[in-house]
Amino acid sequence: MFFLELLSNFVNYMSYSLYEEVFSVFDKLLVMSSEVITEAVLKKCIVALVDKYTLKSKSHKNSLQTFMKSLIDIKIKKNDPQRHSMSGGALSRSAGRRAGNLSGGALSSDFDDIINE
Repeated sequence: MFFLELLSNFVNYMSYSLYEEVFSVFDKLLVMSSEVITEAVLKKCIVALVDKYTLKSKSHKNSLQTFMKSLIDIKIKKNDPQRHSMSGGALSRSAGRRAGNLSGGALSSDFDDIINE
């Protein structure tokens, strides 16, 4: 939860940064909080990444790709919570936690529409 709160606060200031390093920090925070990320934080991330004042660079493009992969991963786990891990065919602990977090109604139908587009 610490990294999720940090990510939530961090994306509010991404558009004010003049340094490319902000995107590598964003990527790391996204990875560290991916198992517990909420719809509100995802929306903040989208707004920060497409803000007209956010620095546009190669790092920005890479962060957009990382974020989109993260959204796809969430979508896959939401649609297939019984997805098997590569080792032994059992549901991995982290995938189970993510599936549990997403199946509890954490994502609204509006967000589903955004992902399905």
